[in-house]
Amino acid sequence: LLLGALVLIYVSNQWCRALPASLVRFGSGGSAHEFMNVALELDEVQYGLLSSYAFTALYSVASLAAGAACDIFARAPVLVAASALWSGAAALQGCASSYPQLLASRAVLGVSQAFCSPAAYPLIGEAFSKDSRGRANAVYSSGLYVGYALASLSALANRRIGWRAMSLLTAAFSLLASATLAAVAAASRRATINRSPPQSPPLPSPLQRRRQQHQPPQPPQPQLP
Repeated sequence: LLLGALVLIYVSNQWCRALPASLVRFGSGGSAHEFMNVALELDEVQYGLLSSYAFTALYSVASLAAGAACDIFARAPVLVAASALWSGAAALQGCASSYPQLLASRAVLGVSQAFCSPAAYPLIGEAFSKDSRGRANAVYSSGLYVGYALASLSALANRRIGWRAMSLLTAAFSLLASATLAAVAAASRRATINRSPPQSPPLPSPLQRRRQQHQPPQPPQPQLP
């Protein structure tokens, strides 16, 4: 279950990241309903900035902080929060009415998606033995190609439902993946608690034992008639 949830997370990650390439067409033809650049009057330079530095610059910087955060905090909640955040970024893209709003959505996407791999790979390492860890990593990595395939197929669906609805659809899928991972992680924690043996009372410390040894016996309490 954990591996399946992580694959969904990675699929949504790559789908959201690669989607803008399927939402634009430069040259003649194209409607504002179908293409993002026509609706918001983007030129090729603006789109190049949107699809490259607006994402990669913040992604590179945030990756350093993401690695440190995943060493300090529980990784599953970090990944749940990050995937919910990039779901919001995809929704912002679908609701954008200006170029600065598109830039903001890509910036949030870059920061949030930087937390994906630093959290996912250790989770796989903890859940699988060394004999099956390689296969688990291979299954997880397949999410990259599934996500890019969905982004390519989005160009076909885009003709029917439009670029805004397509962006909102990827946002909904990402939110579903985030909720799935949250549910799986919660179920795993409950199972771990139920399997753990009852804890015995803590042993007294050496100082407490010495105090008990040197403590004079208490006189018997007189009984009332």
